[in-house]
Amino acid sequence: MKRWLTPTVLNGILLCCFVFGHSRAIDAQAQAPAAETSAVKKETTTDRSSPQKEKELKIEQAVRETMNRFRDLYVKKDLEGLMALFSDEEDVFIYGSGVDEKRIGPAAVRTQFERDFAQVDSVSVHYDWQKVIMAGNAAIFVADMTMQYTVNGEKATLSGRFTYILQQQNDRWRIKVGHFSIPTPSQDEGQSFPRKNK
Repeated sequence: MKRWLTPTVLNGILLCCFVFGHSRAIDAQAQAPAAETSAVKKETTTDRSSPQKEKELKIEQAVRETMNRFRDLYVKKDLEGLMALFSDEEDVFIYGSGVDEKRIGPAAVRTQFERDFAQVDSVSVHYDWQKVIMAGNAAIFVADMTMQYTVNGEKATLSGRFTYILQQQNDRWRIKVGHFSIPTPSQDEGQSFPRKNK
């Protein structure tokens, strides 16, 4: 039997390996610029979106600062400071937890807080959880809160929920709508409706 792996055949095999390897290297070099271009495009896209993200973060911070001031001024019973946070337009609106606490317009909102401060000896407010939701030229502040207060010398604790809508007016975020609610004790956890009154 003749040996097939002659010097001529061996040289042919080595030449094929060289040509194949060289072509793979050329392909890799050709693909590198495309990958770099893709990375640049991705980075550019990220850069374009970052100003919008930065704007949203600034708005969120401004809204949180406004609502923190609201909390602090309420605790101090600072009526004038508190009213300065609200829109002075006639459609400003707040809901409270009381059956008669539906206030429309700056004068009615002021009346509500005057009554609050006249009836409470001292009060503290803590946001247990909070979130800011962007909505066009408005922002929504939602929070779970705990209020500890003293009325006629008696201390009590109240857990409630805040939903406040703020609108940018003259470079300031002012409260346009406020809603405070208390979970009803007659509605058990896991149930969507309160128990029937007996």
